[in-house]
Amino acid sequence: MLSDVEFLLPSNAKSSIEIDGVKVIASPFDAVPGDRPLFVYWQMYNLTKDIAGKTAYHSRVLLTPGEAGPGDGSTVVYEKDHTGQDESASELARIDVHALGKGLYTLTVEVTDRKMVRTFSGSRLVRLTGD
Repeated sequence: MLSDVEFLLPSNAKSSIEIDGVKVIASPFDAVPGDRPLFVYWQMYNLTKDIAGKTAYHSRVLLTPGEAGPGDGSTVVYEKDHTGQDESASELARIDVHALGKGLYTLTVEVTDRKMVRTFSGSRLVRLTGD
């Protein structure tokens, strides 16, 4: 299972939390300046363990112009393989969007549980604004 996809903002506020060495707060906005990185956060649940108790999954993030799902016009902006022992995990992706044009995009997170060979996905809209 995959949680909702969240956007985060770097912050030094007292209410910020540290994830992977970056202090962040939840972003209430769907608009992101094109000259700043986009921080995307999600959680996975019920990862399948093999006989040795290991989990393995592959995550990737795609940006597709407009309100469509992934397709020929999509750009893979993040990709990573993971192994572990926990049935749950979380991930923070720092995505460089400066090379993309401003406008509306659909951001899709896809997580493939490599032990189950099943892919879960979640999407949300993001508006890249001018630098």
